[in-house]
Amino acid sequence: METVTISIENGMEKYQAEGTDGNGKPIASSLEAKMDGTDAPVTGNPNGDMISIKRADTHHLTAHLKKDGKETVTVHSVVSKDGKTRTQTITGKAPDGTAVNQTLVYDKQM
Repeated sequence: METVTISIENGMEKYQAEGTDGNGKPIASSLEAKMDGTDAPVTGNPNGDMISIKRADTHHLTAHLKKDGKETVTVHSVVSKDGKTRTQTITGKAPDGTAVNQTLVYDKQM
């Protein structure tokens, strides 16, 4: 189970996730990045230590994760018009070379 908090304000995305992995060990990941395509640090993400995010419009974001300077995965995010759902499609290769192809859906909790 994972709890994710995402906020977008003043051209910045803040992301924080906390939970447990499949073995019950605690995990955490976070980032704070301008949505102008510049690199920003990421902590706790096995696919990258840097991220760049570009906002195409109010409902579409594209992020590129890098590990040791090499791009690993691309994340396409679509936020529903009512702002209650965010769908992320993640594709690319993990740092160990294995293929990554995931779709995640986040529902806004009040």
